[in-house]
Amino acid sequence: MQKSEKVKMLEGNWFDSRSIELKNDRNTAWLKSRKLLEVAPESDEQFELLKQFLGSIGEGSVVRPPFFVDYGYNITLGDGCFINFDCVILDTGKVMIGNNVFIGPSSNIYAVDHHIDKFDKRYFA
Repeated sequence: MQKSEKVKMLEGNWFDSRSIELKNDRNTAWLKSRKLLEVAPESDEQFELLKQFLGSIGEGSVVRPPFFVDYGYNITLGDGCFINFDCVILDTGKVMIGNNVFIGPSSNIYAVDHHIDKFDKRYFA
């Protein structure tokens, strides 16, 4: 049985991000990140949204929107983290942020790579 592109991604293997499943996951993440704009950034409601959105989030962590991700579920935040406004985390790979980490405004974290061999027919049509 062939693995889905999402399974390949989660295993850390090369994958095709154009799959419907991953496209739907990215759209879901976008909608959830928009929802963060509607609640107070240090409220219980925001913390509950982040618990549903991220892989995991530690106690006392705060994310100030806007907050942009690819999927969200590949991100783990430890206890007492603070992510300031306008952070971008491209989480096609795992992103693990430890306890008491403060991330400044407009920061970018990229856990993504692309094939550089343009002739590799497995990944390009």
